[in-house]
Amino acid sequence: MLIDPSIYPKDIIVSVLHRLSNVFTGKLESKDKQKVKILFVKIEDGYQEKDLEELIVKELNDQILRDKISKETEGVRNLILAHAFSKTNFIENNG
Repeated sequence: MLIDPSIYPKDIIVSVLHRLSNVFTGKLESKDKQKVKILFVKIEDGYQEKDLEELIVKELNDQILRDKISKETEGVRNLILAHAFSKTNFIENNG
């Protein structure tokens, strides 16, 4: 299966391989700067390579969305954490 790293960064691809490691063992092979290939080293019983490609695409899209949401909400999460660990009562003091 070939993947374009300009669409799916390498760290996202590696995360997907780890997340689906209960279904298959995959290895990355760099074809060139524009393509990365996932080689299926071992596939668990009950799965076909075609099914795995669909699973991988779904998981890649999910991880891209999670990464985008994480970046967009980082400020709010940091504010919540800062408030949770501070000794001041931010909400009462500011209305």
